Formats: sequence, structure tokens, C-alpha cells
Amino acid sequence: MLEQLSIKNIALIENLTLNLERGFNVLTGETGSGKSIIIDSLNLILGERADKELVRTGTNKARVEGVFSVENNNEVLEILDEYGIETEDSRLIISREISLDGKSMCRINSVTVPLSALKKIADKLADIHGQHEHQALLNRDNHLGFLDSFGGEELFVQRENTKLAYNYYKTCLDKLNGDWGTEEERNRRIEMLEFQINEIESAQIVVGQEEELKARAELLNNSDKIREALFETGNLTGGASLDDVRSALSSLGKISSADEVFEQLYSRLESVFYELEDISNELKSQADSVEADPYELERIEDRLALIKKLSRKYGADEEEILKYLDDANEELLRLRNAEETIRELERQAEQFKKEFYRQAEALSEIRHDVAIAFEDRIKDELSQLGMKNANLEVEFYTPEGISANGIDDVEFLFSANIGEPVKPLSKIISGGEMSRFMLAMKSIAADDAMVPTMVFDEIDTGISGNGALVVAQKIAGISQNHQVIAITHLPQIASMADSHFLIKKVSDFERTHTEVLLMNETERKKEIARLAGGNETALALSRAEEILLSAKNYKNSIS
Repeated sequence: MLEQLSIKNIALIENLTLNLERGFNVLTGETGSGKSIIIDSLNLILGERADKELVRTGTNKARVEGVFSVENNNEVLEILDEYGIETEDSRLIISREISLDGKSMCRINSVTVPLSALKKIADKLADIHGQHEHQALLNRDNHLGFLDSFGGEELFVQRENTKLAYNYYKTCLDKLNGDWGTEEERNRRIEMLEFQINEIESAQIVVGQEEELKARAELLNNSDKIREALFETGNLTGGASLDDVRSALSSLGKISSADEVFEQLYSRLESVFYELEDISNELKSQADSVEADPYELERIEDRLALIKKLSRKYGADEEEILKYLDDANEELLRLRNAEETIRELERQAEQFKKEFYRQAEALSEIRHDVAIAFEDRIKDELSQLGMKNANLEVEFYTPEGISANGIDDVEFLFSANIGEPVKPLSKIISGGEMSRFMLAMKSIAADDAMVPTMVFDEIDTGISGNGALVVAQKIAGISQNHQVIAITHLPQIASMADSHFLIKKVSDFERTHTEVLLMNETERKKEIARLAGGNETALALSRAEEILLSAKNYKNSIS
């Protein structure tokens, strides 16, 4: 469950810490006080997209941190183990930072993680209902996903099997539908590839050869100057100069045995003599090599011209030319074997298609069974929510083409009253009915999945009177086994809270910011009176006290 939510520099919130409890946590306050910002902040640490517009004006970055208790939440602990993240006292600290430049940083227990890891863990920590889910439910394209989410492990496994079979089939079709061309087109392409391969192979391209040839050409182009310098240097280091060193060596040799210092000097001079002699000989040898084959420069320039020509056609350098050669050989082999490959792909495609339909039909059977159970459970939940005559049907139809979802698509058909035919949900359901429909779905989800925390952002849209009471009672029931966090404008829902927070907007002479207050019983009574539309009159406060007492009695009856 979520124990603490800390928010810094998010929109109107400068610095706010919310300490949450088990059971039912309610947030109320005037419109615009910042309640939705708290949900936006919670969404951030649960992996939603970061928007730099959330950063409070005048600051450079914003930060949200949530402390979760994950005791006995084995699914979360297994994911943490995958990423090598340790927990202390079964606590999980998730933080998210957003900068004005749009960058965001996610950390779990101080370990930086990718957003994908955060989302993976967040799915096991909390389920947030918001207005976007209302809109998603009105779109028929989303109904199959909603239905599948109620299918349990069996449907999940079969859906994955179907997806895998589809991917095999689609991959095979993509290859089969590749650019094979007609037989005539393939033959033309083969002829061109053979020419190109022969042209490159005949050139015997070697990586690095061009640079070597350019260096040799530079040498040959300056051969006269180089040869003259080499001969001159060779003569200066040899001849009379070398004779002088030889004479010096002979003179020093006569006294080298007289003292160790003289012997060391003799040894050093001897080394200089032999090194100088070797340098002189090498210089003369190099000078002779410069006068090599007079046609060598012409051959080098022809070779460089060939490499340049191939570079214009096949790549910027020798490495790219050889890469083109490899690709051309691979394509040539593919085209030469095209007919055989196409026959094999057609055979495989037929096999994969049969396997896909086998898996998809098995998935469809499970879905039909799930749909019947889903209809019954939704109708039962709606009945508990005061819609005893509501009816829901899951209509199956065959989509155009096939997909990884199988061979089914569905649409939810709804009727709120006896005698009215079921019609598409988007065309008939009212705002209040939609809120109860969503709550019914969330209630079923709470039973089927052990997500510790459930968040309801204005689930009460379009609800009033007795409908508000039954919704309040349903959420109170969910809070018996889950931590519930709810934003509401209805006194009936707020009165069921185990912890009731007032969100208020405070302005000074310079800035406006949001504050949060955990209310005591007296403060709660005033807030319930305000939500009920009354001022703090004795009558309004008396009515608020009745609402709170009724809520307390109901909670005691179900605990």
C-alpha cells in the first residue's frame, strides 16, 4: 500500500506530504484547490508520461516520491529481484524528477531504472481510475482489452499463444510478400549482380590499400628531391666522417685498458661507429630504392583510379565496397534460389496459418465463456449499485482481417431499464450510469486482482441522491480488502472515509500554493456540511453529523 506521498514543485504544490493509511482515504476540497494535481503526481511515480508543464513556475525541476509497503507482495519482490533492487523493512521508495528541459529520472530505492521497469512494478502496486478510462470505455476499440483483463490466467496464456502464432505467420507472410519481382525481373537483377560482383572481385580490393598507394605515390612524385637528400645524408654520415670516427676509436683503444672510464668511453664510441655505419648504408639503400621501376607511379595511379571508380559505385572506401560485395552475394544467392524459397515460404505460411487459427479459436472459446461470466458479474454489481434493471451484453463480431488479438472483436451493449433494447454503450449510457458501470468493473477487478491500492479520481461524476449512497457503500466495501484513495465532491462518499484530507488553496501577496490537512471529527463535520451544499448553520452541521453517523454504522456492519 501507499504509505506516504511527497510532492515538490508540481503546479500549485510547492511542498506537500500526504501520510496515508489503510482502508478508505478521501480527498476533498474546493474546485481548483489542487486535488487533481495530487493524482497527477501519483501517476508520475506509477510510470505515466512526464510533462514539463507540471513543473511549478519559477522552479527548474519537480520531484515526487512515494513510499510503499510491499510486505507479502511477492510479485513486486520478484520484479525487484530481476533488477537487483533490495528492499529494507519491506519498504519501496519510488521517486521521479522532471526538469524544465523535459527530462525525467526514475529511481527505485535510490537505484536509477528505466521507465519500463517502473511501469512493470507500478502495475502491481496501484490501479488508478480516472476520467480517461470513462472515455476509453466509450470507444468500442477498447472493449476487447477490457474483456480480456477479466479473463484470468487461462485467457492470458491462450492470448499469448495466439499472439506468438500470429507473429510467426505474419513474419512468414512479410518474407513471402517481399520484393521478389517476376521471373524476368529476377533474371535482370541476377545479371546485374553477377556483373557487379565480378567487377569488385576482379579488383581484389584490400582494406587500407588506398592510403598505402597514396603514400607511395607521394614518395615517387618527389623522388628526385628525396634521392638527393638521402645520398647527401649518406655521404655525410659515411666517408671521411666515418673515417674520422674510426681513427678516434683507434686512438682511444690504445689507452682504454688504463682506466675503467676510458674503457667505457671506448665502448660508447664503438657503438656510435657501428650505428653511424649502419645508418649510412641504410640511407644509400633507400636512395637506390627510390630509383625503382620507372613505370611504378603510372601503375599506382591506375590502381587509385580503379579504387575511386569503385568507390563512386559501391561505397565511400574499401570497407564499404567489400560490404556491398557481401550484400550482393547474399542477394544473388537469394534470387537464384527464389522459386524454391517461395515454395518453402508458402508451405510454412500455410502451416503457421493453421496453427494461428487453432490457437485463435481456442482463445475465442475462452472469451465467450468469460463474456457470459462478465455479463453476469457486471449486472450483479450494477444491481448492488442501485441499477437493478440494467442489462449488459457482450456482442462478438468478426473483424476485418486477423491480428495478434485473434479472430474476435467485441462491443459492450447496454440498457439501463426494463423494456429497452441493449444498444452500444457510447450511444445510450448517461454520466451517472457510466460512473456506476466503471465502479462495477473496478469492483470485479478488485476481487480478481490483488493490487494493494485502488485510486478513484471523481468516480462520482453524474451521481447524486441514493445513487451516491450506494456508490459510497460499494467503495467502502472495496476498502475492506484494499487501500482506497478517492477524490470526491459527494458527502455520502466522503463520510465513509477512514482518513479524510482537506485540500485547500492558500494565497499570499506573491504566490498561490496547495496545502493538505488531515481533519479531525469537528473539521470533518464542517466539510461534510459544505459538500452537502450547506453553510455552517446548526441545521447543516446536524445533517452532516447524521451522514457521518450513518456511514460509521454501515462500516461497522461490514467490518
